[in-house]
Amino acid sequence: MPPPPNYGQQYNGDQKPQFEEAFKIEKPKWNDLWAGALFILTCAGFVVVSAISIQGYAATKSFNGGGIYDSQNEFGLTTNTLVLFIMCLAVAFVLGYGYVWLARKFTKQFIWITGILNILSCFVTAIYMLSRKYWSGGIIFLVFGLFAAWCFYSWIPRIPFSVLMLQTAIDVSKTYGHVYLVSFISGLLALAFGAWFSVTMVAVYVKYEPGSNPACNQGAGGCSSGRVIGLLVFITFAAYWITEWIKNATHVVISGVFGAWYFAPKNPAKGATRGAARRAFTYSFGSISFGSLIVAIIQFLRQLCSVARNQAAADGNIAGQIGFCILGCLISLLNWAVEFINRYAFSYMRVPLSLLRVKPCWTC
Repeated sequence: MPPPPNYGQQYNGDQKPQFEEAFKIEKPKWNDLWAGALFILTCAGFVVVSAISIQGYAATKSFNGGGIYDSQNEFGLTTNTLVLFIMCLAVAFVLGYGYVWLARKFTKQFIWITGILNILSCFVTAIYMLSRKYWSGGIIFLVFGLFAAWCFYSWIPRIPFSVLMLQTAIDVSKTYGHVYLVSFISGLLALAFGAWFSVTMVAVYVKYEPGSNPACNQGAGGCSSGRVIGLLVFITFAAYWITEWIKNATHVVISGVFGAWYFAPKNPAKGATRGAARRAFTYSFGSISFGSLIVAIIQFLRQLCSVARNQAAADGNIAGQIGFCILGCLISLLNWAVEFINRYAFSYMRVPLSLLRVKPCWTC
């Protein structure tokens, strides 16, 4: 029986196919257009809220301070908060890229250290909470620590394979396509949006927080606690959705590069990065928006659950703490399951399902 047709079989010699020829799109090409339109409207709403809020913040900059120590605001967030957010984003950006570089150099050590630190962090948090007589949280983190220790122990035989997979993925990133360039650009976009969101959140407080607030008379005036809460809810949800979209769009583009390498390591398709990016921003735009929307809703609900749990802790409501903690765990599990499905669904956007079936089975 002849082998099944696979990627690149119809091309002779060193001729490289174009990405569009190697990975043809199955009909229908356009999907979930409503999600793409809703995502664009949400982005537009975020821009409008941000512009109005920042205008009020800029008009009262002397009152809120232009640095760290010159603020006169005593009732809400100020420029100090903004400086803190920017410093946190910069540190996270540098440490994130440094972590990837070190992971390639010391892959096995990193897997061991990461697993052990994850277990220790659970136990340290549990001990601290129990010492502060925060019984519900301490017991839950203790259970998580024991579960994490058991999982890590069961994963030890698989660590060599994980090391090989991680090193291969990093090597492919360096050899084929513009994986690092795409990741760097998306990282900069996420960093810039994080800074923008931080500025907008502070500006919303500055613009609409009731009290002795001169910004209430600037632009679209009127201050109230309800307006602050409503705007914060909207921009927080929009931030979850936009951040998730950036992450998933990057995943779709990189999946195209790895798909081109996986099915023809010695003769990958030309223009893989460009072709995958074109499809991500056109045909797959609505599908990426839809998948990101589901995760954003779940993450937003988890954030609300965390706020409710903290409020219950402040009120001394132990039953409420336990209930919201359990609910938060269930939402986290749901978030993990949805992200797991999304990861493979977004990869399928770039690689036809027939190829995904043929390659693993034929090489077994």
